[in-house]
Amino acid sequence: LWIVTAAYVERPTSFHHVPSDRLAALAFLRTQVPHGEIVVHPWAHDLIRNDARPDEVAWVYKRHFTLASNLAGCQMFYEGREDHLFINGFVTAEEVYRRRRLRDEFYDSPSDETVREVIEGGRVQRIVADPESPAPATVCASWRLRFESAGVKIYSP
Repeated sequence: LWIVTAAYVERPTSFHHVPSDRLAALAFLRTQVPHGEIVVHPWAHDLIRNDARPDEVAWVYKRHFTLASNLAGCQMFYEGREDHLFINGFVTAEEVYRRRRLRDEFYDSPSDETVREVIEGGRVQRIVADPESPAPATVCASWRLRFESAGVKIYSP
């Protein structure tokens, strides 16, 4: 009871800032993408900061995929922390880590095989990219740009 009371009385000092271009992209996904389409995006972790030192990272929030899925109302290619996905046995650990590696490679150094596996194997219909994690060249060349806000872009076939 004391901890709950102290938490209620004490002013929060940590914040999770989601830039407006990302929020706009999530709003687009929520309002313009049909239910059931699968999206892949690069935002795996978010940095939590403290009011006292906003330029420093206080801790890392590792559930942005789940947050994005909830905010956008879409299923994401890879959602949430690895251990939270396979802890109840719904998906094998090997499959979760394979998807994580594919997603990372998709944005970092995509081969044609990786792009094909994510898009076809994952049944991805929307790709979100930003300046730090651009879409693969083959996607930019062959998919239509459906949304753009600052540096965030959303593509679909």
